[in-house]
Amino acid sequence: MKRFTPKELERMILFFNNYLSTSLNSRPICEILEESLAKGYTPLKMNQLFMMYQLEQLFYRNIDEFTVESENYFYHEYGHLYEAFTKGFHFKSIIIIDRNQKHIFSKKNMLSDIISYKKKKVSPTDKNLKSYSTFYKLLASENDLKTIALGGFKQDFIRGNSPLNILSNFGLLQDTYISSSDASFFYSTKIKKSLKHVFKNFN
Repeated sequence: MKRFTPKELERMILFFNNYLSTSLNSRPICEILEESLAKGYTPLKMNQLFMMYQLEQLFYRNIDEFTVESENYFYHEYGHLYEAFTKGFHFKSIIIIDRNQKHIFSKKNMLSDIISYKKKKVSPTDKNLKSYSTFYKLLASENDLKTIALGGFKQDFIRGNSPLNILSNFGLLQDTYISSSDASFFYSTKIKKSLKHVFKNFN
């Protein structure tokens, strides 16, 4: 995880202006990036930094269990987590789908900041997913959710992923978006009011 410089955020805005299909308006996305640019760096609380540190340690301690693709999915979800923390959300879990198994990073309970790691067999409901993360917040705003949705994109972008991979992970396919993907927070008119919010990265 790193701080994003103003130049990097400007390059992200340019990316969407250059690569987004003409059938999709880049303005809703660029507005959130411009908001980040104007606001600058948001420091995290000590317990949030502690949880991110634990995630990093658990990931690197078990990195031999991950394929190269699933490593990239971890960084994508890690980006969602950082943005979620800046907006006051509570972390529940990050799930990485890796062939026939899934890597689960989750809080031991909702009152604890201790994070655990385990592997489980992939279930039928996971088959179309690369990864997903779950956060909680009462009365989350649409801009909160849009900011978190861009967290995965920011990590993909800064790590130098290809434009096609970045757009695919964001949930954009040619001239449309995937329902319930990160992109859907910008283009769907059905953003539900809920305590639990899930950010999904689809195959």
